[in-house]
Amino acid sequence: MAEVSPPTSDAVTSSAPANDSLRLRALRVRLLILVAGIAVPLLALAFGAVWQTTANERTRMESRLVDQARAIAGAVDVEMDRAGLYLRALASSPSLAAEDWRALYTQAVQSAPRGTFVSVRDAEGRRLLNTYYPLQQGGLAAAGAPQPLDRRALEGGEVIVSGLVNPSAIGEPAVTATLGTDTGAGNRVTLVLFIPSAHLSRILSQQNLPVDWLSALLDADDMVIARSRDQARFVGTLAVPPVRAGLAANTSGLVHTRTVENVSAALAFARAPASGYAAVVAVPEVVFGRVFLSALRPVAMIGGLLLVAALLAAMLASRRILSAVRRGYAEEKSLREEVARSLRIRDAELKESERRFQTIADAMPQLVWSTRADGYHDYFNERWYQFTGTSPGSTMGGVWNDLLHPDDQERSALRWAHSLETGEPYEIEYRFKAGDGSYRWFIGRAVPMRDAAGRIERWFGTCTDIHDKKMAEEALVSTQRQLKARVTELAQEKARLERLMLSAPNLIYINDLQRRRNAYINPQIFESLGYGPSELMGRPLKTLGAYVHPDDRRRVAEFASQVRRVADGEVREIEYRIRHTDGTYRWFLVRETPFQRDPVGKVTQVLGTALDIGSRKQAEERQHMLIRELHHRVKNILATVQAIASATGRSSTTFAAFRERFSDRLVSLGRTHSLLTREAWSGAGVRDILESELAPYLQDGEARVVIEGPPLVVPRDMTVPIGMAIHELTTNAVKYGALSVPEGRVHVTIASDGAVPEPRMTLEWRESGGPPVKVPERSGFGSLLLNRLLASQLGGEVAIDYRPAGVVARIDVVLRKDDVR
Repeated sequence: MAEVSPPTSDAVTSSAPANDSLRLRALRVRLLILVAGIAVPLLALAFGAVWQTTANERTRMESRLVDQARAIAGAVDVEMDRAGLYLRALASSPSLAAEDWRALYTQAVQSAPRGTFVSVRDAEGRRLLNTYYPLQQGGLAAAGAPQPLDRRALEGGEVIVSGLVNPSAIGEPAVTATLGTDTGAGNRVTLVLFIPSAHLSRILSQQNLPVDWLSALLDADDMVIARSRDQARFVGTLAVPPVRAGLAANTSGLVHTRTVENVSAALAFARAPASGYAAVVAVPEVVFGRVFLSALRPVAMIGGLLLVAALLAAMLASRRILSAVRRGYAEEKSLREEVARSLRIRDAELKESERRFQTIADAMPQLVWSTRADGYHDYFNERWYQFTGTSPGSTMGGVWNDLLHPDDQERSALRWAHSLETGEPYEIEYRFKAGDGSYRWFIGRAVPMRDAAGRIERWFGTCTDIHDKKMAEEALVSTQRQLKARVTELAQEKARLERLMLSAPNLIYINDLQRRRNAYINPQIFESLGYGPSELMGRPLKTLGAYVHPDDRRRVAEFASQVRRVADGEVREIEYRIRHTDGTYRWFLVRETPFQRDPVGKVTQVLGTALDIGSRKQAEERQHMLIRELHHRVKNILATVQAIASATGRSSTTFAAFRERFSDRLVSLGRTHSLLTREAWSGAGVRDILESELAPYLQDGEARVVIEGPPLVVPRDMTVPIGMAIHELTTNAVKYGALSVPEGRVHVTIASDGAVPEPRMTLEWRESGGPPVKVPERSGFGSLLLNRLLASQLGGEVAIDYRPAGVVARIDVVLRKDDVR
């Protein structure tokens, strides 16, 4: 059996390096596994922390985006409210009431909000003025092609806000606020305030958003009306479909989509409740990526360095295992220091993220605050402390409520408790105390942030300063009260004036010389002339001049020219004829005086009154006619008296007989004229003449005289001859005939053949019971009167029969048509 020799020291020595190499290789592998097992979880933990921090930061930024969109929408509503207030103030302008467009243009240029323009159009859409154009280059134009009008503004009394108008009346994209109102003359007009898109873009620029952020305004049809960048390129285009869909479903929200520049971004939107405009704020996704990379880069660098260091340490440890073991504690300490350094870097990054949030919050114009889920206030931005004058951290918890106005504290606490209990958004208007001790109005809003399960994690809120708006509203309410009182006073004055004009007997009118039209007519004119309101009211003066009598038009034109040159308070008058609806002309006494002047003193309106003097004119004509008629009558009477005197003188033998007969005949003539005067010289009744002459024998109770027949009236030209004839018959009967004895009788019969239109009257005088009658030897005055005057002058037939038993006289006269009543 062979002998096995033991290994030599050289062999042992030669195998040791191999074993050491194997051990070092195994140790290296184990160390690498150990390093990997430690480094990978740490890196994963670091990456997870970075991811969570970035996600939280993204959530806060997205919530901030929505809040910013709401803030911009609120700012737009405030701007449109100011536009509405301005239009209402302009609608109450005296220049508008007087339709003084030049003065209204000057007022609008001076008072319109900076960067806006005012236009006024009539009810047909014709432009009356536009402050976009200079005064001498179309700014004041009373004509032009009619433009479409918003009938809601013309028919109602509310301010109507339009969508984008492109092109507009000012030559650039704009939105409008329109208000319908009335002028003092009752004409309906619209006041339009043009707000250019460039003006709205300045509102966006005032929000002080970060450079990477983009903001835009949309109208009610989701059309872009303003943009913080590329204004000219995108105004007038529609918003991207996801934003339009979001606005159709909710008043505010957030969508992730691509912008019109094809950039992936987060877009927050909010619809303004009053104007209907929408605000959109977009942040490119690359901004969120930069936030993530900025947080990840230090962690990745540190992780890489740790991994390289660990590998180097493992390789060194494989060679120096013993020293590695001895240095284990030192390496462990070094590792702890590295981890602490990493954590410090992470804390620094978190603080940097918080600093950026703090910068954004402090850059906002609102007071920003945040609370825990239970409502404990644990954050206020720097603007809060600047406004309240408190030191940072001194208003945490519920101390902030003490800074409210005492009248608002209980109401605010109840509203905040309700939101905490129900989770409903918080909104209230209250007054905060400023550092100088004054109070300012704010609108406070807060919304909850919820976790995936819907539980509230935090509340984020803002307080927006609305003090100026509140003061403007209070001033407006005060102004409206004053205006209402003034309107009531003016309405009372107007009612008194209208009652005066309605009760006045005169015709009252106002003519507008600038517009060359009638401005006012009281109802008495329509009653006096028979025309309807539409035929006279508001008609051109040239048309109204056609109603004046052609013979008076030249005098009326000269009169109108004189009125324009007279001083205030001076009245001119003229008499002329105006055509009635029945075609006749009526006389009026017209008085006119200046009623209103323009700034240079030129008469623009004339106040006039007209008094119907037709009755006076007719009275004057009747007076002239009566004077002529009296002249004619006096001449006729004098001729009659002369004839009576001449005839009586020829038939009288003595002066006493002449005087007696002449006096009796004059008395008879006087009685006849009395009858004519009683009947206003229109004629006299035959029966009245008979009763006047035979009165003593009609009243003796013995019926010695009988008068029969109808009560015919003879013409005034025939009254005197017939009266004189009846007087002669009566005188002869008293002296020589039937009435000279008591038993004598006179029977008078009046008859008419009833012919039309010129009836014939027959009067028969029959005496009986008197002395025997003899035919006279010569013709006296009675025969002359009967045979010549009645037979020849009046065209009648006279027959006298001297019968022995009594005289019978018959008179036939044709009564002219104009003399028959």
